[in-house]
Amino acid sequence: MKSLSATLYCNRVSKTIGGKPVLNDISFSAYPGETIALIGPNGAGKTTLLKTLGGLIAPDQGETNIRGRIMNPENRDMLLRQVGMLIGIPVFERGMSVRAILHKHLAFMRCDWSPDETMERVGLASMGDLPADTLSMGNRMRLALATALAHHPTLLLLDEPMNGLDPTGMKLFCRIIREENKRGVTAIISAHMLAQLETIGDQVIVINHGSVKAQHAMSDISDLESYYFRHTQD
Repeated sequence: MKSLSATLYCNRVSKTIGGKPVLNDISFSAYPGETIALIGPNGAGKTTLLKTLGGLIAPDQGETNIRGRIMNPENRDMLLRQVGMLIGIPVFERGMSVRAILHKHLAFMRCDWSPDETMERVGLASMGDLPADTLSMGNRMRLALATALAHHPTLLLLDEPMNGLDPTGMKLFCRIIREENKRGVTAIISAHMLAQLETIGDQVIVINHGSVKAQHAMSDISDLESYYFRHTQD
């Protein structure tokens, strides 16, 4: 048993959308300084789970608990200030600069900080005055990551955060996640890039058809690709 209190408890979460069960009785815990690799086929329920964990949609059953507080409408905004999210393809307001987007995000999170350090950290230091909607896909993903990081959250929920990144960007992303882990941040990352997940993941959760099919420490898995296929075959 872990000696630290969990950053997040996901307790028997279920969700039906359009009459179709999408999540089915999912439970797990995530601890400070830990990265969980959330893997599974397209349509397995990974994005819906991350949205539910982050309070973007409400579960039909079960609950999410972040740092000892249950996610509900009354405390959702307070809890979201502890969460950094990158979910879905980033779309930014037309004509708004990279720096202005980060300023707006920090103001929403009630943080009176400069975005410059975060821009430099994700490799956008020279692009602060550029309109965000003119950036390449890879640089839009860097900006989306910057918005997830800028307010110094304790929990990161990242859905396909490496999409569009070149090898340099992927290497930078993995380094940032490990830096965040070292300062106690918990990360839950959904991605199909198994080789990168092997380098940063501490735990692996396999989801298929809305249910957890397997969960192990990454150190106990000799080949993540074989592990993935073993637990996702119908």
